[in-house]
Amino acid sequence: MKRHIPIEISKPILFKHAEDYLSANMAKFLGVSRNDIVVLFRDFHPIAFRVVSFAIYKLINESYCIIKTNNVGSEDLPFPVIYDQSGSNKTSPYCAVYFIKDKEGNKMAVRMKLSKDDFVKSYFHIYLPANKLDLGKKFFSDLEKTILSLTGLRLNGAGEFLESDQQLTDKDIILPEEIKKALKSNVIGFINRYKACDSSKTPSDFNIVKRGLLLFGAPGTGKSLTIRWLMSTLKLCSFIVATGKQLKRSEDVADVFSLARQIRPCVIVLEDLDLYGLSRDGGYFNGSVLNELLSQMDGCSNQLSGIVTIGTANKREVLDKALTKRPGRFDVILNYANPTLKEREDLFSLNISKTITDKTVDIKQIAEATEGFSPAQIVEVVKRGYINAVERENSAICQKDLVSAVAQLKEPPKEIGFKTKES
Repeated sequence: MKRHIPIEISKPILFKHAEDYLSANMAKFLGVSRNDIVVLFRDFHPIAFRVVSFAIYKLINESYCIIKTNNVGSEDLPFPVIYDQSGSNKTSPYCAVYFIKDKEGNKMAVRMKLSKDDFVKSYFHIYLPANKLDLGKKFFSDLEKTILSLTGLRLNGAGEFLESDQQLTDKDIILPEEIKKALKSNVIGFINRYKACDSSKTPSDFNIVKRGLLLFGAPGTGKSLTIRWLMSTLKLCSFIVATGKQLKRSEDVADVFSLARQIRPCVIVLEDLDLYGLSRDGGYFNGSVLNELLSQMDGCSNQLSGIVTIGTANKREVLDKALTKRPGRFDVILNYANPTLKEREDLFSLNISKTITDKTVDIKQIAEATEGFSPAQIVEVVKRGYINAVERENSAICQKDLVSAVAQLKEPPKEIGFKTKES
């Protein structure tokens, strides 16, 4: 299936910039007069800037020789842009230039400009001698192939790279078996099957299948941990994790889905759907954002092939019925309830195994005493147990440390500080 980059090639234009440092530098570097320089340019939405700039960085370092770099208009930021092995950029100047040459010694300059205005597209220019126009077109062609070859990107809803997190294995995630099975089938298995179909030359009906999952439950029940586990498992699949703060306008929702189509296979994670997917019958309701989300999830199947949409929410009942009841949107709905006794035992065993304990620790007894606790609260019991052990000037956690920690968590939070008289 063919995918398209959200940037268009323009016709070459003569370089007619005013006499300034940049234009003089270009002419001197290329060894021609200003009137003999042509410019090819492409523009794109700011959400794609970091993906495109990373692809440019990768292409230049693999196929070209960097002669020098220049950071224009952002002297406070070092240049060139620095990436770590995961693709995360440590610095991102708003305007930067690579002065490069190919293997045959042909010179060109690549200038990237990031717009600070969401409504104004970002762009990059290629400056080269007029008689070398084909070299610029080849650069664009190679860049498109590079973007489509990118895998395993981790982005937020603004298109920024996410820092690499702790890697989780199957043993690190304690969930009801039916939830784990649904995740493995509808996310992990789905992405793996898509990649197998996408890499084969034969057409497949699977390429038009789309999946949507809703994870709901109280805070601390494991929804975020599930996303981290999926990221660790699907290393070659890209993820876009968008929060409610990053999806305040309908355009933001459209941009996220547009970006996902360029880097598929991709999992879109819509965190805190409670903030923008509220029922139209309720009080606060952001109609434009919800309508755009419904429209994107209803898109043609081939537009959503290779894309899994996962929504998370604390309360399912406050979400609009168009999200939870209509087939083809969130087809799989997973309830993240507080863990059972067996799951609490497993959670305590997993977290206590990372500490030093003495022979008095009875995991089953502690699990029985924590009925109604969330996974996050169970982790906190172990942490407080360790603190209690340290306060005893002992590095090993004992049963009394854990029992005390459970009692502390069951008590309502106390206000600490000076009390003032009410006026």
